[in-house]
Amino acid sequence: RRDIVPLTENIFAQGHFVKKQFTERIIWHFFFFSFNDIQGYGFKKTRRY
Repeated sequence: RRDIVPLTENIFAQGHFVKKQFTERIIWHFFFFSFNDIQGYGFKKTRRY
């Protein structure tokens, strides 16, 4: 049982790292596209209201 615990912890840590990378990528893409919208026509579009 003591040998199994580090293995499961390693798998959990690996999954957590992948999830963190995935969420960071989504946040970065969202930030990048929203920044492009603010720079481009999106800024004028929001200014209108």
